[in-house]
Amino acid sequence: MALSPEIIIFFLCLFISILRYPKNLYFKYLPYFIILTFMSIRYNYGDGESYRIIFKYIKDGVDVYGIEPLYVLLNKISPDFNLIIIFTSIAFVLAIFFVISRTLNYRQRGLALLVMTLHPYILMVNMSAIRQSIAIILFLVGVYIANNYKKIYFLPFVLLGFLFHKSAIVLLPIFFIINKQHFCTKIKMIIFFCTILFVSLKETLFKLVEFSMVVFGLNNINYISYLNNGNENSSLSVLLSFLVMIFFMLVGDAVERKNAVYVKLSILAMVFEALQGSVQQFGRISMYFLPFLMLSIPLILRNNNNQMKIKFFNKSFILNYKWCCFVEVLFVFIFIWKLIGFMTPYFAYHTVFEM
Repeated sequence: MALSPEIIIFFLCLFISILRYPKNLYFKYLPYFIILTFMSIRYNYGDGESYRIIFKYIKDGVDVYGIEPLYVLLNKISPDFNLIIIFTSIAFVLAIFFVISRTLNYRQRGLALLVMTLHPYILMVNMSAIRQSIAIILFLVGVYIANNYKKIYFLPFVLLGFLFHKSAIVLLPIFFIINKQHFCTKIKMIIFFCTILFVSLKETLFKLVEFSMVVFGLNNINYISYLNNGNENSSLSVLLSFLVMIFFMLVGDAVERKNAVYVKLSILAMVFEALQGSVQQFGRISMYFLPFLMLSIPLILRNNNNQMKIKFFNKSFILNYKWCCFVEVLFVFIFIWKLIGFMTPYFAYHTVFEM
């Protein structure tokens, strides 16, 4: 496990600032500043070295195959690769701040930041996947804008994201579920059992993904190699994804309808995370949806009523504040477990000061 002193210090500082977050308004910017600093001073984290080489090739006039035009343009206008790291870090943190501050109250925001930083596929992996991280924040902001203003505004954000990372094209169908309605029981049952079916039929799912990649024009060497690398999620990870999916299906309807889309996208995040147990490529798709956990979990567990409402068919059950705290702790432990498994030597954190 590549858990460096810098990462430990980061989490300690963030945790302390989050504890003060709802009590002192002067602290409302501090957690974001800590996250921004942590992201901005990283060096060759994950795919960082590969992106540094791509930057050099672009600067030397070499035609880099498979790199999207807006990312190429960003490299051309930037005098130094470290400035790209800083720019993408600022964009990421500003997008997170914008959505969290406009969706959640102060009591909920601390939990949102904790979810974002502890879940390795929301913050940690985005520091590695630089191109896709831009597409992810555009998707996040696009969903918020479309949900609160006009639905049609979603499309330009996705198309802009596509010009940074081709995989964003698969997000276009999300346009049809951006509304202020929760999934009905029948839709939830279809989603749940279809997910079980596809997880069971690994070869069929693999062929379906291959065909979809051809249709969406994602069958270049980078995506094909990622599809065939064989690093699927473990059985335990898949089981946890199903349990979290059931959680959102049972208690998500208690969230106000104006925020229903965040719960729906969290359910889809768990679907793609579960499917990652059969085909690794779904990990790339789940990365777009996982950031919505930082909205849906606080909306469910830290609501104004301090209770959790479980809806099962036509029956409802109310759980008190202690159960909310218990589930909150469970989520923290699950995300820490995922983080420990994620921090391999490939994702060892280094700073620019060490180089």
